[in-house]
Amino acid sequence: MSSRLVAKPSAPYSPDGPHDFMHNKVLVCDHTVATGSYNFSTNAEGNAENQLHLHAPELANQYASYIDTLLTTYRHA
Repeated sequence: MSSRLVAKPSAPYSPDGPHDFMHNKVLVCDHTVATGSYNFSTNAEGNAENQLHLHAPELANQYASYIDTLLTTYRHA
């Protein structure tokens, strides 16, 4: 196994720990959902990342509604 692909140490989720938030990466476009570990930035090109593209109109609509809810909830936070 390549040393580039070995996982770094990680702290598990806990409400009062250093990882008390959700890190969500999703893009919805033309009835397609793109999700995965890939950061939508230039830096991601040099990392071992993954991305899944799902062409599923119903799923894309559900994700779009979810994103709208997040925007409404956190817009002024």
